[in-house]
Amino acid sequence: MYKWVFILIKMAPKRKHKTLSIKQKSEIIERLNKGESGKVLAAEYGVGRSTICDIKKKKPKIDR
Repeated sequence: MYKWVFILIKMAPKRKHKTLSIKQKSEIIERLNKGESGKVLAAEYGVGRSTICDIKKKKPKIDR
């Protein structure tokens, strides 16, 4: 009759919600300006790369 095929998909574990302080966000912006990789910073601060990109985009609001 029917043959069942199971496909195992490896999914990344969900990260816990993490809130960065304004000081941490300022440090990230400073380090990005010095040329550090967003990927490295994301791993160091325990956030996703997209979070680092969002911080970079919101630089004017953070630097007030």
